[in-house]
Amino acid sequence: MSDPCGWSIAQAARALRARHVSPRELVAACLARIERWQPRINAFVAVEAEAALAAEPRAGPLAGVPLAHKDMFYRAGRVSNCGSKIRRGWIADATSTARSNFFSGIRIGSAGTAPSPSATRSGEAATWFRP
Repeated sequence: MSDPCGWSIAQAARALRARHVSPRELVAACLARIERWQPRINAFVAVEAEAALAAEPRAGPLAGVPLAHKDMFYRAGRVSNCGSKIRRGWIADATSTARSNFFSGIRIGSAGTAPSPSATRSGEAATWFRP
């Protein structure tokens, strides 16, 4: 079988349903890819490896598929920097990803977000913040 990290979400969901790969194997493959490339491309602001490996897939169209949301989507009790120095360390009090939880993917982390020039103070747009 081809490299699971190159699969689309639909291909991953089909492979999981057909039991060609387990959710844990798929998550582990994605985490290995992140570990290999993160130092060079710095795509993630947070990787939740332990939680992702321990997660049990729930029933749903994307059951067991590893997913990462952009840092601009809030999760209650979690830091949401939104790629902005202004929001550095801001902890969300509500979750904006609740609907995506319906699809039952396994969260592997938060991907970085570039700040929007229209939503930042003067001069911040030129500096992309990643902790």
